[in-house]
Amino acid sequence: MGQVYGRPSAKDEGKQQFSQWFEEKAPHDWHLFQGIMRGKYELDGLLVCPQGIFVVEIKHWAGRVTGRDLGHWIHNGIKQNNPLEQAWRKTMAAKHWLFSMLELHGMKEKSDLWVQAIVVVTRPDIELDVKRPLDKAGRPAINTMVHGPLKLDHLSITF
Repeated sequence: MGQVYGRPSAKDEGKQQFSQWFEEKAPHDWHLFQGIMRGKYELDGLLVCPQGIFVVEIKHWAGRVTGRDLGHWIHNGIKQNNPLEQAWRKTMAAKHWLFSMLELHGMKEKSDLWVQAIVVVTRPDIELDVKRPLDKAGRPAINTMVHGPLKLDHLSITF
């Protein structure tokens, strides 16, 4: 059972679902912090686990979503902010804050910690068509992962 700190607002169904799934299904040594404000950004979640530190961007979208790694996405015909870009910006803000906290507490040698972004889609009724360029090794060139569609009763996050 994962540990959850803080709660999303009751009106945010996707964040509520992810929080509940996390408490019930995530390994016991995974910790999810919610409702963290860093400057102008609110982090949907900050996941701390043995594999690293992850900024989680949560979308509760249904229907068809198209896009690329950069630029706006189209969700059911409506232009939306790109969650990969949102997650990346929030990750940079969180990374800066985390590293400054480590330095403040005399742990500058820990400042090489890996902080990554994850986009989680909580609805099973989504069709994602997101084009991402690949690097020379055939991996996504942008290190942000899209995990979805998320079926909360079957979810497993792998790294």
